[in-house]
Amino acid sequence: GRLLNPGPGSVAFQIASINSLGTAGVLTSIYTGTTATGAAQVYVKQPNRLYYSRLNFPEECFAAYYARDVLIGRPDRLRAQKMRPDGMYLFGAFSSERLTFQVDPGATTSTLITILGNRGTINKKCLVEAEGSLFAWDAAGIYRVESVPVPVSAPIDLALKTLVDYSQFQAFHGGYDPVDRVVKW
Repeated sequence: GRLLNPGPGSVAFQIASINSLGTAGVLTSIYTGTTATGAAQVYVKQPNRLYYSRLNFPEECFAAYYARDVLIGRPDRLRAQKMRPDGMYLFGAFSSERLTFQVDPGATTSTLITILGNRGTINKKCLVEAEGSLFAWDAAGIYRVESVPVPVSAPIDLALKTLVDYSQFQAFHGGYDPVDRVVKW
């Protein structure tokens, strides 16, 4: 849904409906109180727009000036995000980007870096962190996420393409077994 932040305060409202002339609307309150969640920072994704807050101000999350469009000019929609020490990784189905922050998150203090290779993820549960590396599964196979993706599933790619029913992609998921030191999907 669309959101409206009508003033300098930290209250955001969801637009429930707009009249046929587009001159009046009904708002539904999303947040009206103080933050008692213990969250230091909030990130929310909407189709190809990432909203965020300043550090220790999670109630500011939907302020229009704390928004960043991502995966611009791509046929993708934002499917998953993963915060890592070197930035926030943003994934579509066929592309990904790394958002790095110089100071506090912001359009003027952040840089979007395209990850080469046109790799994405099937869904957010197909991102697995293991021993300091991030692994992803997309339509082309399984790879280690880096500035240039490193394919790791070449020996089983044919089996993945022919035996997996990709129409069930919403149920796909992965995990890491630290005892056996194995990433599984």
